[in-house]
Amino acid sequence: MDVDIESSQPAGPMDPAKETPREQRDEALLETIQRLRQSEQAMSELARALSADEVSAVLLGFGERVLRAAAGAVYLTDGDEQRLTLRGSRGVAPWERPAVLTPDLPFPLATAMKQHEPVWIESHAGLVAAYPALVAVETSRPRVESVVALPLVHLGRLIGGLALSFERAQSFSAADKGWLTGFAAQAALAAERARLYEAEKQARAEAEALFRINESLNAARLDLETLAQRVTDEATALAGAGFGAFFYNVVNEQGESYLLYTLSGATHDGFARFGLPRNTPLFAPTFAGEGVVRVADVKQDPRYGSMAPHHGTPPGHPPVTSYLAVPVISRTGAVLGGLFFGHPAPDRFSERHERLIKAVAASAAAAIDNARLFRATVDAEETQRRLVAELSETVRLNELFTGVLAHDLRNPLGAILSSADVASRTPAAGRDEAQLARVFSRIAGSGRRMSRMIEQLLDFTRIRFGTSMRLEPRPLDLRELVRRVSDELEQSHPGVRFSLAVTGDTTGNWDEDRLCQVLSNLLGNAVQHGAREHGVRIALDGSAANSIVLTVHNVGSIPSERLRHLFAPFEANASRKHGSSGLGLGLFIAHELARAHGGSLEAQSSSEAGTTFTLTLPRTAALDTPRKRPDPSLAAAADDDIDAWQRSIALGETGEKFRLLVESVKDYAIFMLDTRGRVATWNAGAERIKGYHAREIIGQHFSVFYAPGEVASGLCERELALAASEGRLETEGLRVRKDGTTFWANVVLTALYDQRGTLTGFAKVTRDLTERRRLEEERIRRAQAEEAVRVRDEFLSVASHELRTPLAIVELQLDALETHLPGLDPSLARTLSRARRGTSQLTRLVNSLLAATRIAIDGFTLFRETFDLAQALAACIDGLRKPAKLAGCELTTAFEAPLVGTWDRRRLEQLVTNLVWNALTYAPGAPVRVGASRDGDAVLIEVSDQGPGVDPADAERVFERFERACAASEYSGLGLGLYVVREIARAHGGSASVDTTPGRGARFLVRIPAGTPAP
Repeated sequence: MDVDIESSQPAGPMDPAKETPREQRDEALLETIQRLRQSEQAMSELARALSADEVSAVLLGFGERVLRAAAGAVYLTDGDEQRLTLRGSRGVAPWERPAVLTPDLPFPLATAMKQHEPVWIESHAGLVAAYPALVAVETSRPRVESVVALPLVHLGRLIGGLALSFERAQSFSAADKGWLTGFAAQAALAAERARLYEAEKQARAEAEALFRINESLNAARLDLETLAQRVTDEATALAGAGFGAFFYNVVNEQGESYLLYTLSGATHDGFARFGLPRNTPLFAPTFAGEGVVRVADVKQDPRYGSMAPHHGTPPGHPPVTSYLAVPVISRTGAVLGGLFFGHPAPDRFSERHERLIKAVAASAAAAIDNARLFRATVDAEETQRRLVAELSETVRLNELFTGVLAHDLRNPLGAILSSADVASRTPAAGRDEAQLARVFSRIAGSGRRMSRMIEQLLDFTRIRFGTSMRLEPRPLDLRELVRRVSDELEQSHPGVRFSLAVTGDTTGNWDEDRLCQVLSNLLGNAVQHGAREHGVRIALDGSAANSIVLTVHNVGSIPSERLRHLFAPFEANASRKHGSSGLGLGLFIAHELARAHGGSLEAQSSSEAGTTFTLTLPRTAALDTPRKRPDPSLAAAADDDIDAWQRSIALGETGEKFRLLVESVKDYAIFMLDTRGRVATWNAGAERIKGYHAREIIGQHFSVFYAPGEVASGLCERELALAASEGRLETEGLRVRKDGTTFWANVVLTALYDQRGTLTGFAKVTRDLTERRRLEEERIRRAQAEEAVRVRDEFLSVASHELRTPLAIVELQLDALETHLPGLDPSLARTLSRARRGTSQLTRLVNSLLAATRIAIDGFTLFRETFDLAQALAACIDGLRKPAKLAGCELTTAFEAPLVGTWDRRRLEQLVTNLVWNALTYAPGAPVRVGASRDGDAVLIEVSDQGPGVDPADAERVFERFERACAASEYSGLGLGLYVVREIARAHGGSASVDTTPGRGARFLVRIPAGTPAP
């Protein structure tokens, strides 16, 4: 049967007119054909629809043309099934089409939305019964007789809904319902496809915008002001704001924090007169980092206009209705500032704008962090280089100081020992020669003890500074060496006996002097700490072909807590027996000398077995090889979650965002390899770090990044195999750039598997750690230099304390000679005079050492009292007249009396003593003048001489530690006296200076406040 479908009058779901059975069949056939064609046309339109608005238009047109609906509305979801948003309507009153539809509203479509089932209402009575509130409103429109509410459901998820109303009552057959339900399913599929398309399109646009912004921020990352302006411009454009502002915190070099801002869409001149934003209720949440503030109409917000003086927008300010503010927060949680946007129209900022600006704020925070970190890194590098240079100079001065110390301590000590030796052999007519012999013996014994201390301290310094223990091996018989050392100790320790047992060959190649030092320390330690009545047992075992073993045993035990640290420097001082002496360095030096020979030194001790030291030496001493300090491992790079990457690539919009993100990363080389190790992808970071463009490297084997020797050894294949078996491999090493240069890299290689567990390739992340390694090496050098300084101060402290005891004995013995043996032979008197000068010089050096180390380690603690400085200085100068006479200097004074104030008496006496000794050292045979007078509310102390003077360029330097105006070969001293003078003056709140003309003497001036009288 031919039917003119186009000219036929379409009917609703059912024509209630009565027809004959034949006419009814013909009409049903015609209607079926017509529905099929109209459905095909609607399906075709849905297939072409790419947006939610296009899908909505197709659905409303279908209801109007095909179903003859009087009105209709289409709602679609934004992802939340409990909220549908109106996307289009025709012929529907405003109260019948809310902007957002929820399941609890009194609408048929809300019921269909909640039940996921269509709602069919065939009469007005049924509508009134089911939804009385909907028809309660009187309208001028024709009455609604029937309603169809179709939920759009795809794979069990609500996508949207279509509501249609009819002005004629409708009867919906099962066929009608099935047809419309099927059409709704196809409409749901089209709506979901349109939603995904729009989401992908929007995500791509957002990703491209964020990529552009990120590129822009990277280009400006070193200039904070330029960076902030670009953030403001890009964010304002992205949000579609009328104007935007970025207020950000800045900390200057003094640590002071203040607020700067950049603008977009408005001029600085127009904003300048408004001042910076205050902590108002509307601004405060942003500056506190509490979260985003988005207001459709700021004038309706209760927080707006609550503070004087403006109670709202200041006059002349750009109009603001829509308001959006996003905090910019550092990765550390600190609030860096805030982005603020305004628009004169209401409701201009959506959730999308909020999401985009939050992403911009995160990028801005990272860029600002990086800019600040870069600036801090540059500053730190500069500071690091300066400190390393300064500390390197300090290490150099340490080595110079070691030589100066040996020279300046040994010279006066040599004078004391030689004088004592000469005096002991000089006949003393009419004197008790036995008494003189005892005195000179004590002087010589104390001198030798100080000499041993100095040698030990110098050895200790060499070891701790990393200087090699130089050996001069030659053929020796260890048995003869042991006998010689034990014989010497038996003579110096009457009553102690040494027994020696020898097995095998005891010959070898060793340094004789150094082994004597080891044996003296071991045997001396056994004598000092063991039970003397039981003696010391020595055993030599030379039965092995390549080594020889020496054991030293004594009765007596070492506590277990001390045994663990027995070979540490100064450990012996922690637990001394009564009457023992020394620096606690002997065993430490013996242990290091054993190691220098390629051997070892160990100790065992118990109350039952006693104490045994075991020295093992190779037959031939090892070559002198400086010990290499371990290189601390560099900090590993952060783990990269490649699995998350792999998962996200499979997602549409997230994969696109991630692809853009990876391509924009410049600090890491991120690329993929196929299963055979060929490069498959390449990012900007890889190009920057390795030097290859993508077109040059993609398809090449990753072995081009390795040195030829590593490639030949099969390293690349081993790395791929390990990553495939373990899932992940992390290594560090040298890698090769395109230009052939190398860099230190941290590499993470991760195997990638598909859902079936098949290996699909590898992800590789490489980070250039060259700069970090360089900084780490500088840090190590700095730490080593600081350790050298610490060891030096430790050395000085021990030296000054331990040398004072034997030095005091020498002074007492010389005093006894002068007091009890008057009228000595002139020759003997001159000899003792030289010893006295050496003692005074050594005492001054030791006191300077002690003072300097106390300042360096603990600083000064002043014990103030009120006294007359003129009287105290006069007494101090009287004590210096004898050394002045020995130096050939006339010592004069000029004190204004009285000079009453509150100071540390002992420290000021030390200050003047150092200045006088400085004059006696540099101007021997010339007059020295000491003066003190009032200078306002302070006292001025002056010491002048007629020596070589000080170059004005060195006027500040001479007050530093270990600094001297003249060469060490010309004048003795450690360069500490003036340093102590300056520190004493500073501790009193004063200053020290020198007024000088080269060749015309020096005038040292110390000015100190008088202070408050002590109660």
